[in-house]
Amino acid sequence: MPLLDAPPLGALGQLVALHGAWHARHWRFGLGFEAQLALEVGEFARGRGFGELWLTTLAGLDAARRLHETAGFGLEWEGANAGYGPPVMAPRSRMALR
Repeated sequence: MPLLDAPPLGALGQLVALHGAWHARHWRFGLGFEAQLALEVGEFARGRGFGELWLTTLAGLDAARRLHETAGFGLEWEGANAGYGPPVMAPRSRMALR
């Protein structure tokens, strides 16, 4: 498989999610591992010339929001998102890489 100049949208997030789920199931790793992996993906994105990263979570997932803030993401937008089915509050956070 050829290395892409820029992965498709969502690929880095899927990488973190799948990697975290596999290690949780097989090694009982927790959020600390997934947070470290997310930081490393951010460094990879910065090194590849990405200008920013953004994450969307769901209202009420306070632990996820704290992880995002600890990693350097700041709240950019908060509003209803109907893309998941029923409208839910979905805060979006952004981190500038440059």
